[in-house]
Amino acid sequence: MKKAFHIVFACVCTAFLLGSCVSAGTASSYPVDRVYLDSWTYSLDGQQFSAMDQSLLADLTPLLSEKDGGYIWLRTTVDFSANETLKGQDLSVYLGHITMANITWFNGLQIGATGRMPPREFSSWNTARLYHIPDTAVNPDGTNTITVKIWTHGEGSLVSVPFIAATPVAAAAAATERFWNSQIHLLCAFVMLVMAAYHYLLWLKRRQEKENALFATINIISALYLCVFYLEEIPGFPTASMDFLWFQKIFSSSMPFLLPYLVTSFIFEYLKEKEHHIIRAVRLAFVVIPVAIILFAPSYPVLRAIRNLTQMFLVPPVLYIAYALIRAQTEKKEDAGALFMGFIPLVVIVCMDLFIHNVLNIVFPYISTLGWMAVILTLLFILAGRFANARTVAEELNANLETKVAERTSELQKANDELATYREHAERDMQLAVQVQQSFLPKKPPVTEGYDIAFMFKPQSGVSGDLYDFYSDGEHLTGAALFDVSGHGIASGLVTMLAKNIISREFAAGRKKSLVQVMKSINESLVEDKGDIENYLTGVLLRFTGEHVEYVNAGHPPMMVRTAASQRVQEAVIAKEGAGQGSLVGLRGLPAEFTAIGFNMKKDDCLLFYTDCLSESRNQEGEPYGVERIRKSFQTSGNGSARDKLDLLMRDFAGFCGETPLNDDLTVILVQKK
Repeated sequence: MKKAFHIVFACVCTAFLLGSCVSAGTASSYPVDRVYLDSWTYSLDGQQFSAMDQSLLADLTPLLSEKDGGYIWLRTTVDFSANETLKGQDLSVYLGHITMANITWFNGLQIGATGRMPPREFSSWNTARLYHIPDTAVNPDGTNTITVKIWTHGEGSLVSVPFIAATPVAAAAAATERFWNSQIHLLCAFVMLVMAAYHYLLWLKRRQEKENALFATINIISALYLCVFYLEEIPGFPTASMDFLWFQKIFSSSMPFLLPYLVTSFIFEYLKEKEHHIIRAVRLAFVVIPVAIILFAPSYPVLRAIRNLTQMFLVPPVLYIAYALIRAQTEKKEDAGALFMGFIPLVVIVCMDLFIHNVLNIVFPYISTLGWMAVILTLLFILAGRFANARTVAEELNANLETKVAERTSELQKANDELATYREHAERDMQLAVQVQQSFLPKKPPVTEGYDIAFMFKPQSGVSGDLYDFYSDGEHLTGAALFDVSGHGIASGLVTMLAKNIISREFAAGRKKSLVQVMKSINESLVEDKGDIENYLTGVLLRFTGEHVEYVNAGHPPMMVRTAASQRVQEAVIAKEGAGQGSLVGLRGLPAEFTAIGFNMKKDDCLLFYTDCLSESRNQEGEPYGVERIRKSFQTSGNGSARDKLDLLMRDFAGFCGETPLNDDLTVILVQKK
């Protein structure tokens, strides 16, 4: 960053030296005697001339007696008789800067005119006036009169120190003035437009780097603003159709308000900081309000009169830029130092301008625009540095890509090997869990005198959340249970084993209790032993006493009953006066409310109970199998054994689902009275 700053500072100093050398070198080749033009008189009608305070040359408007605009004639005389050096020389008059437009006569002969008079006025305030004096017009031994007619409208001045000298000497002075006031600005504008085009191309390649687009826009706005200095350096400008008032409104007066807004946005984008939308809106207001005031100005004098008011709107945005730079520097944000240093040239050159013009009172062109150009160049170096660093990183990555790929591949292979080891361990653990769980569950239905039993058990993923059991006393069936634990995986599988032991224990201990009391005991024991585990159970519990069946439902799909006499299938809750499903099992704090229903079974009567996977499984079209299809399949399952009926029912189910995988554990139990 220091190097970039030194380069910018060297460029500015070199420009000063070049301008000085051009002026000094050219002038030293010719006689340097000059006849300075002073003691000007003025007239408002071109006829009667009066003495005037020479300090008014810097601002002629007070001579108009409070009128907005008008013509002012200035006149002075020069005598060459005492100046032997200029006798016989080809002479020119150097008038320097005149605001706004002028026509100049030498001894009554018009020798030049610059700018445009009304009705299509256009000020040439930035053009140094240099007019050649024909030899035939010069009176070498007497008085010569120089008259300058100046159009004044809101402003008017003759600010340079006019003189008559040999044409090369006067031309050298005009060339120096032209270089500092217009040509150097044209050069700066050209460089800015080139930089803008380049950074727009960068932005089009990488849209996420918005700082390139903002920097390009800053360059374009700056180049447009500088056109007020270099416009007449462009052939054919100003055109006859150009309106001076609107030119001043847009380029000279409005453009400066866009720059602080764009610069602040650039800073935030460059530092990758987020700006609150309210602050952005306030910043935008400091652009819109003064520009609106400027655009509604009815005349050029009014536009100049409101300049002090509108320029006050520049103060808060500029202070906010300083605040943003200082804050970023104190917070030690990345690249903040480079940005902070980038604005130092502007501050230094503005201070130089103020010192030269306000302290030393030297007539010299303002060079603050060169300070802004120095800022532009510094920002260019900053962006180029960031781009170079990114390229360096990319090249280093490319150079070390093979090594890094090999390292990453080795690390990935090592991680894959460890993962494979963990997977093998997990699979062994899962297989062990499956074996342990399945060892707890009956592999075959019990063989009893009074009942024929068939079941189908299909866990979804090894460890199941379904549990089933059968209880017998010798050759007599005494009970059956089917429960479904919420959730999936290892946790629900562990709860099934805990619950199976509790259910078996409480069923055996509750022979003399009602089945409702047995279910409540199961709920209490499960809540106590399970602790804070969130899994709960739904299920059905049956007790068989000869032909009599006692049935309790705990939040589970209702059991279906098929009678042999009618071949009709009904849900148990409907068959017995609408007894509802009971509470869930295993939830702490939930009231345990259960209802038991009892009925007798005759020969070939059947019971079907299942987990909800049977009714909720879907086919390829997303349609659920549903209770009605279960009922219909159960009803038409024929007159064979329990196994025959269950196999037929499961074939119907498999045909409906097709290749659609099950999304839950499936258990189906069918009990038939012999």
